[in-house]
Amino acid sequence: MDVSDQNFEKKQEIANKFMEFFLKHGMVKTIVNDVSKELHMSKKTIYKYFKGGKQDCLYFIFSNIGHQARMIIEKDIMNLSSSWEKIEYLIRQIYEVSVPYVLGNAAENDEDYVVENRIVGNAFKDVFQDLFIKNINQGINKKEFSTSNANQTFNFIYGVILESMIMIHDDPAINILDQVIKTVRKILKK
Repeated sequence: MDVSDQNFEKKQEIANKFMEFFLKHGMVKTIVNDVSKELHMSKKTIYKYFKGGKQDCLYFIFSNIGHQARMIIEKDIMNLSSSWEKIEYLIRQIYEVSVPYVLGNAAENDEDYVVENRIVGNAFKDVFQDLFIKNINQGINKKEFSTSNANQTFNFIYGVILESMIMIHDDPAINILDQVIKTVRKILKK
């Protein structure tokens, strides 16, 4: 087995244990020392793999989740004809992947959840930004969208998604996805 494979396996083992703690206690209340005891390894070992501690681990976890989802999304998106259908599908799939974690999140107050939301949001942003921008630019080039700046439009969409996840965490009964889709459609469509 290659050293890089061993490193990834160790990193994944640590991340899996952190995920258990995150879902049970929330990221803010997860203590690195508790995770290291459960894994029978030193905190130094954990920081070797995640220099930024639990924040880096949370980012790693959701970056991996995002990459796995992206592989499926990219295949499915190729079968859609319009740029709008691609953007809408992308948003719906991000919600499908994210909402179970939002609802299962143990953060006890808004401040803690907002911290976690930003980290997870940045992981998803890094995974999906270029795919969004590519499809927004295609829509601009095909004259399907009225916007002229794909980067700016993506940042708006990203902000709407982040804020809507906070709303879902605060009120799990809220059905906000359709409102998000309508808002994004208004910003993009002519």
